[in-house]
Amino acid sequence: MIALTPSVPADLPVLEDLYAQSLEYFSFDSGKLPAPPGECMKKGDLPPGGARESYTLYNVLQDGAVVGYVAYYKGYPDGATAYITFTFISERGRGIGGVAISLVLNALRSTGFRRARCSVSLKNPAALRFWHKMGFAHITMVDIEEDYAGLELETIL
Repeated sequence: MIALTPSVPADLPVLEDLYAQSLEYFSFDSGKLPAPPGECMKKGDLPPGGARESYTLYNVLQDGAVVGYVAYYKGYPDGATAYITFTFISERGRGIGGVAISLVLNALRSTGFRRARCSVSLKNPAALRFWHKMGFAHITMVDIEEDYAGLELETIL
């Protein structure tokens, strides 16, 4: 069974291990590395002018064991939109990520959000396929920087 639980400081050792795995996975794109879980718990991974209380970090559990985590920011870029800032599942290809994101989207929908967004590197075709399959089919922004290129994708909830 796949479930989400709020991350707490006691979860940091396993989350830091997952973060280290994610850095190996995301090594193809060092231009935009994710914030570490400890920093996310303390300050959040916030947009410009963002407030910590709008940021949520969840453990993804499979049969009670933490196998990943997902983070999102509520109310960015507007009050009806939530922004998924990071998702990492240690065991890809088993459907865990799809169930976890479905749980997040259902929770957002039930609390009144109308849209969700995420940013995906153009160097990560597997992630582009995943997010498209999850319904993130509308491109809201093309992000091109010196050492990073990505798409901001949106789904209607």
